[in-house]
Amino acid sequence: MSNVLRVVDTDLAEPAMTAAIDEALLEHVATGDSLPVLHFYRRRPPAVTIGYFQSAYMDVDLTYCREHGIKVMRRMSGGGAIFTDERQLVFGLSTKGLLPEAVEESYASVCMTLAKALTGLGAPCTYSPVNDVLCHGRKVSGSAQVRRKDAVLHHGTVLVDGDLDAMFKALKVPAMKVRDKGISDPRDRVTTLVTVMGKCPEMGAVKDAVARAFATMLGLEPVPTPLSADERKMAEGFKAERYAREAWNLKR
Repeated sequence: MSNVLRVVDTDLAEPAMTAAIDEALLEHVATGDSLPVLHFYRRRPPAVTIGYFQSAYMDVDLTYCREHGIKVMRRMSGGGAIFTDERQLVFGLSTKGLLPEAVEESYASVCMTLAKALTGLGAPCTYSPVNDVLCHGRKVSGSAQVRRKDAVLHHGTVLVDGDLDAMFKALKVPAMKVRDKGISDPRDRVTTLVTVMGKCPEMGAVKDAVARAFATMLGLEPVPTPLSADERKMAEGFKAERYAREAWNLKR
């Protein structure tokens, strides 16, 4: 069983629970209680997740999110705020000793592999350091990492489809960041697989392509597996302790 990449697919799930499961899986990999694992999910209701060091008050339109049922949640990894809903695929890849130790090299390994997988689906993609995947020069995936006990959780999004108008109403994109990218409208920086391909790929096909690509990168065989009882119990604890609490999500 040592050559296995577990593929845990919780699909449509509540935002706080998705983050809690990612952390529980990372913890089990870090302590040697789990093989490497790839977690797939989609969020319902939609959510804005902010980086560990961000301020929700500075980076999120909290009024808009409350009015439209968008959850706001702080994640364990750094980076910027993102908007996700059920039309986007989110993945969390937890490994130990299988990715390069250098942070930028590990980002490159994962993001280049993801770009290759999406290209195989018909959306020509390239890796843009440090943590983006672009299609025709526009962002179709972003990612972040958190490390624990020599284990790495690399989680990211794939913009299969989505409401870009809602995305940029929920997020406060700094004007300086827009100018630095040489664009006038932040919507011009992102795209979706639907836009590029002219059709909506089946979510199952996207998951399969990504799972096979990551497994090949790691020299492993992808095997669908459920959450263990211990993983689910730990995730419930993380959810109650952190991700479902306003004190954690909105702390200044």
